Amino acid sequence: MKAERNMDEGKDAVDGGEEARHDDKEHAMMMDGLGILPWDEEERLRRTLMRRVLDSVRAWHVAAVLVVVVAGYLAIRGGADYRAYKRWKARGLAAQGIQLARAGDEAGARELLDLAAAVSPGDPEVMRRVVDFGMPRRDPAALVGLRELLRPGVAVEEDWERAARLAIEWGRLELAPSQLLLQWSTKPVGEVPLAQVRLSCRWLALRGERGVAERRLRELMATGVHDGESELMLCALLLRPEGGSEERVREAMDRLRVAMGEDAVSFEGRSDALKMAARAYLEGPARPMLTPEVVERLLREVDVLVEKAMPEAVRPLELLRGTIEVACNPARRGEVLKKLEGDVEKKSAASKLEFAEWLVGVRAYEEVLDYCERNGERAGQAEWFVVRLDALAGLKRYDEAVAALEAEGQPLPEMRRRLLQYRLGLMAGVDEAGMEVRRKRLKEAAGVAEAREVLDAAGMVAGS
Repeated sequence: MKAERNMDEGKDAVDGGEEARHDDKEHAMMMDGLGILPWDEEERLRRTLMRRVLDSVRAWHVAAVLVVVVAGYLAIRGGADYRAYKRWKARGLAAQGIQLARAGDEAGARELLDLAAAVSPGDPEVMRRVVDFGMPRRDPAALVGLRELLRPGVAVEEDWERAARLAIEWGRLELAPSQLLLQWSTKPVGEVPLAQVRLSCRWLALRGERGVAERRLRELMATGVHDGESELMLCALLLRPEGGSEERVREAMDRLRVAMGEDAVSFEGRSDALKMAARAYLEGPARPMLTPEVVERLLREVDVLVEKAMPEAVRPLELLRGTIEVACNPARRGEVLKKLEGDVEKKSAASKLEFAEWLVGVRAYEEVLDYCERNGERAGQAEWFVVRLDALAGLKRYDEAVAALEAEGQPLPEMRRRLLQYRLGLMAGVDEAGMEVRRKRLKEAAGVAEAREVLDAAGMVAGS
């Protein structure tokens, strides 16, 4: 009986299991239809998800450890490597900027140099290129670069020479390293590098110690040094109006004649010597020495330099030839002006502006006004506006010039406008009360002007 009962219970269990499996199957089908997984599927999925979560946590732990390791490496060694990379990148950008400047793309050059300075601030090689680019352009960035270069432990001897050169060329002697310049100017010339002798002589001349500067230059040449730059410096001292005698003028012109014909001198040196000689003969103390033979020699030297010149240097030489021809043969004035204008007609806007400025230089003031009128689309540009003002001032039409400066929409920044008004007042002989008003306005403009405006104005005064 017991056995039969057990067999019945087993059968019931099997039947029940089959029923349960049947019920589970129906349940699973129902759940599946509702988008709900059965319990064992849900459990399996839950465990799978938990395992993935744990694996992710472990991965994040590993990642965190790696971050700590990398951060430590960067702090100890990686940071130095990154700084080295930035220096390398910045110096490459600065070098590219200088190449663009040499190719005539000044805007592109300035952009790359600014970027280089931002990538590696204060890097000495980058700052040197910033200074070398900015110095001849009177760019305030050159002052920022010098400040970085002249820090203790950074500056080398050439950086101090840069500082002296900037101060001298900008006429800002308060920026000059005076103690160093004094040392350079008192040591025997044989014990001082040539660049420092030149700089100290220019510094002495600007300070009014022209006799000392001349003596130092003669001592330098007595040692056998006859470089073009030193020769031109001595000639400039000899040709100063207060320099004196005819003998000194003749010495200067003899030296310039040698400098112009000396093959060992650079193209730039020969060109500068020719320009200095032309100015001395045409407008300076050597005017009484100007003969047809001298004019022929000057024109012949222009032709020699034109043949050797790079394309960008040809036009200034052609204008110099025009200056000599106009000054020495007034009967050909109209012919020369017409030829030079025709040469520039199909050239760039910059070449046309250069021609307009040249017309001012040869005092062709009526021709300047006519040329500006024929280039009316550029009349609103600042430099063309200034050329027209110069022509009006040259014709003594001061009221028209002042009215143009006061007109609404004139293109000049306030600082430059007020400076030109002040200068026109001096030229027109305005009384002291009127000049005091102009001085006050000029000071007010200087107080709010940007650094570049003040430097441009200072350069305009220095060049006048």
